[in-house]
Amino acid sequence: RNNVEGLKVISGERIWMEWKKILVGNYAAELTLKMLELGLGPYIGLPANPNLQEFERVWKASQAKNIKLNPTTLLAGLLANEEEVLDLHGRLKMSGAERDNAIFIIEHRQDQPHPDDPLRTYQYLQVDGRTKDTSTFIQEVLAYKGELDLLERFKKWDPPRFPVTGHHLTEAGV
Repeated sequence: RNNVEGLKVISGERIWMEWKKILVGNYAAELTLKMLELGLGPYIGLPANPNLQEFERVWKASQAKNIKLNPTTLLAGLLANEEEVLDLHGRLKMSGAERDNAIFIIEHRQDQPHPDDPLRTYQYLQVDGRTKDTSTFIQEVLAYKGELDLLERFKKWDPPRFPVTGHHLTEAGV
């Protein structure tokens, strides 16, 4: 407690490197909650009032179902919105993929399943995806939510290919 302000001079990259190791370990929730209890939150880029209940819920669910979560997937439980992710990223200098994963999870963790087939919600997200990482992000959302059956179905699903390519258009003179 007395030396917590010393974290101001530690690089964000170093903090993130060490925290990632904690987040994939067996005591991720306990250690992270202890860090927050000791007042480290503001020095490591977390908001003033992180969502401890959601973080613990996700951790307990992942442990109960034996799901290995990506560090940013678990960390997303502490954050409420994109602004908080960007503030955290500003301090920790996470990779772009890690930042985008956390943002994607926060945007889609409350998505409601399609009434006909719960997988369809995630199939639509994949087809509309703007990055090559969309499939990975969707799998992380499903793991975050503890939806193992949907996760396995999504991994086996092969997205449809658009039948016309740029090459076809060039040949047609369009």
